[in-house]
Amino acid sequence: MMAAGGGSKRTWVVDVEATLHKEADWKAAEASRWERHCIYRVPACIKDIKSKAYQPQVVSLGPFHHGDPNLLPMEEHKRRALRHLLRRAGRPLDDFVDAVEDAAEQLESAYMDLGVEWRAAGVGGRGRFLEMMIVDGCFLLEVMRTAAGGNTVHDYADNDPIFSHHGILYMVPYIRRDMLMLENQLPLLVLQKLNAVETGKPPNDDLVNRMVLKFVAPFSRPLQQGIGLRLHPLDVLRRSMLFGEYQKIRGSVNDSQDNDIIRSAVELYEAGIRFKPSKSISLHDIRFRHGVLSMPTVPVDDSTEYMFLNMMAFERLHVGAGNDVTA
Repeated sequence: MMAAGGGSKRTWVVDVEATLHKEADWKAAEASRWERHCIYRVPACIKDIKSKAYQPQVVSLGPFHHGDPNLLPMEEHKRRALRHLLRRAGRPLDDFVDAVEDAAEQLESAYMDLGVEWRAAGVGGRGRFLEMMIVDGCFLLEVMRTAAGGNTVHDYADNDPIFSHHGILYMVPYIRRDMLMLENQLPLLVLQKLNAVETGKPPNDDLVNRMVLKFVAPFSRPLQQGIGLRLHPLDVLRRSMLFGEYQKIRGSVNDSQDNDIIRSAVELYEAGIRFKPSKSISLHDIRFRHGVLSMPTVPVDDSTEYMFLNMMAFERLHVGAGNDVTA
């Protein structure tokens, strides 16, 4: 009897069986595929609670929001930043393209569920992807250097809408906020490659980490030297908030059950618990002794909620990240 579909064996069954033994070590192949991912689309089950928290407002970085109508006005400023950087560096654009192309596969793999239009298999995909990485990377370098001040960047007009004192005051805070959106991350590997070509010096992981952290959190504790290049700006900021060992709470771990209700600060205060700032700003530095709960101070502004929500989404989606911020 012929199977449905007109063949002796269904086509999809043949396709599945053909892939069963295609990889000699399929488990290792799958693990290798997943371990490179570090930038994710936030699923609806997370995003629907507060979708604006995960949506960039002024600039797209990377492929997930590239071409969004509301973000298109910034594209011309990105191109200007690229031209300024090239003129100042005195290096041909091909040098930058070659450097980034060497890491193209690694950069593509950083994005989970990257569309075929950006991949090497797509029509012009790899070329479009490299162009976007270079343009977005140069834009970030220029923004961070302008905000840092000094004599590094001095060739923009005084009335430039982005790269001027006015732009630093009124536009850069929105760019900084968009840099912390999980879907809007750019791998730091791009910045490392571009900076190495521009300066003619070997790649420097610590330099890139410091540059990004100084921009996204100017008053935070510097990252430890020699920890290697971090994944992206959101990862840099998160790492800067997590240092030192967890403080052990006195008492048995069995005193607290997973289904216990976490009481509000008001309820704890009314029950007699007092609060005081911790000695550091690390989210690990939390202690409860003699009725006093010590916690790190957290500055709050318009972007604080978005920052923490994106860190929590990263922890939920990135295997091995832990749940330090979520906790």
